[in-house]
Amino acid sequence: MKKTSYAYEIVRHDPEAAPRRLARQVLCGYTCMESDRLCVLENEVELAEGDLIDIKYAGAYSMSFTPGFFIRFAPHVYARKADGSFADVGEASWRPSGPGAPSAATFDNASAESEESS
Repeated sequence: MKKTSYAYEIVRHDPEAAPRRLARQVLCGYTCMESDRLCVLENEVELAEGDLIDIKYAGAYSMSFTPGFFIRFAPHVYARKADGSFADVGEASWRPSGPGAPSAATFDNASAESEESS
């Protein structure tokens, strides 16, 4: 049996942006496989590059589900800290680059904060 929905929270990269709601968005993992569809978001704000989705009560479901022969980068994995901020607990080499990619400072600040609180 496959779980078809998850409790989640959308953390907007740009909370100032005017949200547009979409009737349906399919939330998929990064492997592009049929079984990698996590859930359907209904009547939610349109997801934008840089937004985070905090999936509750779930582990790193697909870290062992990686077909390394065609997936170039592993997904970002974040841990939510006690103060509500996020720390990138993945490797720096996994970070996306190119037009539209989140700035390295975004992740470096989260990593530095994570190290300080350790």
